[in-house]
Amino acid sequence: SEENYRFMQENGIEAFVKYNYFHKEQRPRYTPNPFHAESLHYNAGEDYYVCPMGQHMNRIGTRRDKTASGYITESARYKAQRCEGCPLRGSCFKAQGNRIIEVNHRLNQYKRQARER
Repeated sequence: SEENYRFMQENGIEAFVKYNYFHKEQRPRYTPNPFHAESLHYNAGEDYYVCPMGQHMNRIGTRRDKTASGYITESARYKAQRCEGCPLRGSCFKAQGNRIIEVNHRLNQYKRQARER
């Protein structure tokens, strides 16, 4: 979890802890879902994601959650502009309206570090 990775970083412990999908990603036949938020292109400079149809998903806010132990996580929320009429809509998501994704940038950074180690 983000809480565990942060604890290890703050206490000078080099984390070799694997996240929950690590082994699945290492399989030779593994192909990431192109519609999953982690597969979408992210422009860090302007803080937006690009959906599979090339549409910008702009940031609309931040969501804060508290774990059972009291740790507060922050997830950035991004929303697409025009999903109606999109030919990929059925594969991309099933809800009404425009697609919204939530991304925990800090946890993704910890996962990247764990993957490299």
